[in-house]
Amino acid sequence: MAETADERAFEIIEVEQAEENLLKIIGLTLKTLKVGDRINIHDDKNALVSNAAIFDVRRIFVFGRELSKVDRGFYIELFVSGNSGDLLRDAKYLYLK
Repeated sequence: MAETADERAFEIIEVEQAEENLLKIIGLTLKTLKVGDRINIHDDKNALVSNAAIFDVRRIFVFGRELSKVDRGFYIELFVSGNSGDLLRDAKYLYLK
């Protein structure tokens, strides 16, 4: 299945460790995201990479303000919980679960 913008929820620009078990992802929203959403990484065939590649959205910052929801088209800091930061560093896009 070919990847389209409609399937992607977030374009990753940068990933860093924020705290233990909390990752900060800087990037562009391609769909509306909200705190509590589950996002994941897909491979080139649009299949879920692994269960370890599922992350929970914990915090969203836009222009330094914390929000509970953000629409598409914004560059944001997205804080997610998960143990697979290495998988995120290799990924280009995140998908809503």
